[in-house]
Amino acid sequence: MGKKINGGVGGVAVGVIGAPIVPMIRNSNKKQTGTDKQKLQRKNEERPIIKAVQSALNMAGFDSGRSDGLFGPKSSKAMKGYQASIGIEETGRLTAAQVACVSNFLDEQVEKNFANLTDISVDMEASRTILNRCLAN
Repeated sequence: MGKKINGGVGGVAVGVIGAPIVPMIRNSNKKQTGTDKQKLQRKNEERPIIKAVQSALNMAGFDSGRSDGLFGPKSSKAMKGYQASIGIEETGRLTAAQVACVSNFLDEQVEKNFANLTDISVDMEASRTILNRCLAN
């Protein structure tokens, strides 16, 4: 056996969200490094953001599949469709600025509703805000 894929479904995304997913192969006997832990922590922190984007895309009619917080090929295709619909470059990716914008919006919702981030759901109004405020640029 000796080797295994780390990072769940398909591997670990590098760079911006939606970048090509590159499986990170490592020896199963090797200890997890600080970098591996940082990537996993960042990925876990981004999951609610990706889930919100997936929900917003789904509500707008761009099928990103299940809102699971994993930005895979279906999410990328939905993102490209949305980008095409508003006339911006079709990258299928989220930029750092877009991630920060969605994160800030979700933080506002948490404060406004006195809720935990994992309890925030994206309704139609929130969906429009995410798409118009964060993803339309």
